[in-house]
Amino acid sequence: RSAWLGVIAGLAVLAWMKKPRLLLFLPAALAVILILSPRSIIDRITVTDASSWDRYYMWQAGLDMIMDKPIFGQGTGMILEVYPKFRWQGAPNPNAPHLHNNFIQVAAERGLPSLVFLGWILYLLAREAWRVRKTSPFGALVLAVLATTLTSGMFEYTLGDSEIFMLILLLSALPFSIRFAQKEPELAETRGDAPFPSSSPGSDLVLEQ
Repeated sequence: RSAWLGVIAGLAVLAWMKKPRLLLFLPAALAVILILSPRSIIDRITVTDASSWDRYYMWQAGLDMIMDKPIFGQGTGMILEVYPKFRWQGAPNPNAPHLHNNFIQVAAERGLPSLVFLGWILYLLAREAWRVRKTSPFGALVLAVLATTLTSGMFEYTLGDSEIFMLILLLSALPFSIRFAQKEPELAETRGDAPFPSSSPGSDLVLEQ
């Protein structure tokens, strides 16, 4: 479910940035899916299953962990060890290696200052992607990837998967590279640098001598 929600969010961002009219078809497409009612999708449209309840209890335990140690958190990699202490009665699983939410996980594990720092980093990545959106297709792509990851990350610890995390870092670095490449000719012109000397009358004679 979280993956599908992330995909929908990413496609919505792409449509909004490229062809806003496509957003009008999104509700219609979702309605068609609901009308056709494929079993694999309909079975997931629920919040009363054990998986959903387990996430609810994990988030509650995570909030308790944050209140217990708001500055430094419980420690990197310590969620599995301390979870039994904070586990709410009625939680389906006695142990949890992570809390199925990027923001709660970071705050519970590393503290609220780290959560603020994460928000600042995400803001910088999104801002740089927004700046290059008109000059490069990677701007919209990076914003869509961030939307997909963060939406899915409301129900999963997506930043804890190295495959996803490395892809996000790679794509997020592209707008910075693009902006640097766009500024480089301007900087060279400001410094008076030129890749090759301009030709002028008599230059051939100088070279021959």
